[in-house]
Order: sequence, then structure tokens, then C-alpha cells
Amino acid sequence: MSPSSEIDAQNIVEALCPNPNLRLIYMSIISDGIIEANRYNRKLWAVKMSDDAIRLTVAHYYVCVIDKNGIWLALDNAFQRDNDQDEIYLPTTNDLTRWGWEIDDPAKQKDAYPTYKDRSKHTDFSANGYYSIGENHLEAWKHIRKLFLSLIYKAIYYGQDMDRLSPTTHASGFLKYARNQFGIALPDPLYDVKE
Repeated sequence: MSPSSEIDAQNIVEALCPNPNLRLIYMSIISDGIIEANRYNRKLWAVKMSDDAIRLTVAHYYVCVIDKNGIWLALDNAFQRDNDQDEIYLPTTNDLTRWGWEIDDPAKQKDAYPTYKDRSKHTDFSANGYYSIGENHLEAWKHIRKLFLSLIYKAIYYGQDMDRLSPTTHASGFLKYARNQFGIALPDPLYDVKE
């Protein structure tokens, strides 16, 4: 597998998500994450590609993963705190569950990673889990997307530093695939990756 190969990216994405309707949604979600991360810092994101997953890394964290189980997202954990002062509606955990997003549960999943810690390495600032696309996706995604994009902001400004090796594993082929197969105008990261 070559990180710069559009064909390899296509083969991996189609193997992980054979359903073309879901694939379109997954590509839209991961693309939203790429565009948001790029807005804040063109040097702090990368797409990693392997036979078993496509991973969007922002700073030190995987924030979106497409794998054989579906699409996994890291969300801003603001919905878990008491937010009476917020004028903007934040969904509750029950809302998110009803919409198809479930926090990782180490008791049920051996590789669960339910939270990320901020730069201090003491404070949780995310809630991580799988999002099952349902009939209510158009309504649900408006709320889940807000928490997803907010986590990307927090990862860049309050998160741990990006691994210095992440840029060397960036999969430019995935970006080519998204542009050419889905017409999504994705940016390239700023760092120079030798192909």
C-alpha cells in the first residue's frame, strides 16, 4: 500500500465501507474534519491509511476513523458538563444515543478509547465513540457535527503536540481519492511530505 496512491485509497475505503450511500456520508464527515483542522493550522493534521482503517489525526489525536465497524468520532465533551450558561443548545447523552452515537465502553470493547486528555494530561476534553448512520442522520448530524468540529478546535489549541512522525505517514492518495471520486475540495497540509 502506498500512501500517495489514489487507487490504494479507493480500494481501502471501498473494502471498509462497501455501501456507496454510507461511503458518501463517511467521506463527507472525514472531509469536514480535514477542512476544519486546516482552517486552524495546516501543519497539525494528517490522514493515515492502512488496510484496516483511514484515520484523521489532529495534533496528537485520532479524531475520525473509518474502519470495518463504521465511523468513529471524537467529540467535544461539553455535552457532559452542566452548561446552563450556554445559550447554544448542546445535546444530552440521551440525544446522542437516540441519534446513533455511542461513547466507547471499555467493558464491551477491548480496544475502546472513551476519552482524550488535554495538554495537561490530567483533564479529559473529549468523548469518543462510534456513530451509526440512521434515517435521522440529516437532523442528528447538525448537532454531532458541532461537537466534532469543536473537538478539532480544542485538539489544536489545547491538545498535546502532534507526533513528529505523523507528517511522514500522511496519505496524500486519500485526498486525491476524495477530490476525484467525490468532488470534495480538500486542502493539502502545509508540511512537505516526500512521496
